[in-house]
Amino acid sequence: MKQNLTILLTGASGYLGSAWLEHPSKNVSKVVALMRGNSKDRLQRIKMPFGCVVEAWEGTIPSIDPRVLLFDVDIVLHFAAQTPDQTNDDVMKVNTKWTRRLGLACAQRGIKLLFPSTGSVYGGHGGELLTEDTSQ
Repeated sequence: MKQNLTILLTGASGYLGSAWLEHPSKNVSKVVALMRGNSKDRLQRIKMPFGCVVEAWEGTIPSIDPRVLLFDVDIVLHFAAQTPDQTNDDVMKVNTKWTRRLGLACAQRGIKLLFPSTGSVYGGHGGELLTEDTSQ
């Protein structure tokens, strides 16, 4: 495996992203962390491995062109998402439209994209177990 990887981490201030930041692979030398506004202070509390640099970007996903985040990036960990308690428009902008733009930008540059999705991609079904075959 390649040494000195640069990772783009979206959702760095969220549940998955902040947990990942505490335990990155030893091959990671730089993390470009996309965080919600006013989250940089959280980085002060995270103990990164020796030699691992974190470059924090604050902003909201729909307002950032994903292509500007991909400079010199080896792998993208896309953990950012809007939860169902947001408006449907906000959920679509982040979870569908921006994710698609990010995926296309990664494909065009040959960058690997890891995208752990959530059940909210299926919409609200009142706690019913959902699969890819569940009717809409």
